Amino acid sequence: MHRQVSFFRSRLGTFRAFKHLGSVSSRNNAVPRAVKMITPGGRQFTTLLSNDSATLPTFHKNHLYKTKGGLSVQKRTMFIQTEVTPNDDALRFIPGVPVLDSGNTMEFMSPREALKSPLAIRLFGIDGIKSVMFGKEFISVVKDSDTPWQLMKPDIYAAIMDHFASGKPILKDPSQQKASSTDIAEGDSDIVAEIKELLETRIRPSIQEDGGDLDFVSFDESAGLVKIRLRGSCRGCSSSTITLKNGIENMLKYYIPEVQTVEDASDELEALAARELEKLEKKLESEQQQ
Repeated sequence: MHRQVSFFRSRLGTFRAFKHLGSVSSRNNAVPRAVKMITPGGRQFTTLLSNDSATLPTFHKNHLYKTKGGLSVQKRTMFIQTEVTPNDDALRFIPGVPVLDSGNTMEFMSPREALKSPLAIRLFGIDGIKSVMFGKEFISVVKDSDTPWQLMKPDIYAAIMDHFASGKPILKDPSQQKASSTDIAEGDSDIVAEIKELLETRIRPSIQEDGGDLDFVSFDESAGLVKIRLRGSCRGCSSSTITLKNGIENMLKYYIPEVQTVEDASDELEALAARELEKLEKKLESEQQQ
């Protein structure tokens, strides 16, 4: 992978944040070719494939209906752009229409969590899906390492296309979308407010471009320790440590001297959530036996 340096400018000056992207040269030099694809359900697709089989830049599906004269007329065409991420097991799908109303993201880690969203439920019905994340204008999908994208992409396209064609909402209850953890709260100290501002305005947009996101967890002022949680394509990615240290930590330390180090608390929080879920299941099981 080539390393691309993204430049950002703020009221504090100019700084750099490193991020790892898919090979730019391979995308630019690829010659697209039209390929017809058929899903197991019989849906037909025409897609543009580059010579790099791991990259699928554009997709479209035509909905046809018959007029009184018996002619087939194109009812709707939708293009879904697909972008690679630093994680080989994650892709970023851009349907060209708004996904979530706000700039915050929403992640689903299991079929149970996906019950909040008709589209997430549909995506989790595809073999190999590990997690799904919605952003304002993108859908990030993470798969297991054993299932190739070539087998999954047609069904993912069909799920996204059919959902937006149906007119159903993304979330069954829009109020279930939580506020961003980087929103400045009334009781935040000045340092925490500065940390959240940098995360929200400078770091999160860059990470979301790669199909990921992060949550602010805590700041220990005595140790200078900032804890965050990486989500989406950033979770478990081989380059997540580089992103954490070269990008997030260096930026926060440069502008906020009180920050000494940044750690990913994803595993810690997931273990805590698993313990709480186990307690709840045991409690429900005990109540049913009584």
